[in-house]
Amino acid sequence: QPGWYGDGCDAQCPGADGVDTVCSGHGTCADGRFGSGSCFCYQLSLTGHWDGGACDHCVDGYYGVDCREHCPFSATGAVCGGHGACTPEIGACACDPNWVGTACELSCPIAPDLPQNTCAGHGRSVIDNTTGAPQTLCECSANWAGQVCTQCEEGWLGPECGAPCPRAGLE
Repeated sequence: QPGWYGDGCDAQCPGADGVDTVCSGHGTCADGRFGSGSCFCYQLSLTGHWDGGACDHCVDGYYGVDCREHCPFSATGAVCGGHGACTPEIGACACDPNWVGTACELSCPIAPDLPQNTCAGHGRSVIDNTTGAPQTLCECSANWAGQVCTQCEEGWLGPECGAPCPRAGLE
């Protein structure tokens, strides 16, 4: 009978609802006496893009109740630019550290000697859309300056840019 497999057809295919739906209704089962009981999940725009042993969740890069909505792709065609993961609940990219943008396509400015820290740890990366093509810039914390926030702002000095410069001519 359909949905059962094995020598005596006594093992039920995964994702069965007890009646006649197998693979959670999102795939076909290798059933029958010589079947393995494996689900082959649908992966078409009409049926959705399903994955898992019982075809019970979306393929990476797709989301929604029917797995038909796709997550943001970068210009390279990678889901979330290859620098993040798609949240299956809402289809938004959760970007890896030092990456921003709808599809995690923009790298944050980093100081060459501090590659693990965006803006050298003295600011935050912001997206600038004023130049036509989006780019990332550093918005430096108080007393810090420079393209990647590695210099003291004018009027400040010290290893943490926390000491005001002495003013010439003042007593």
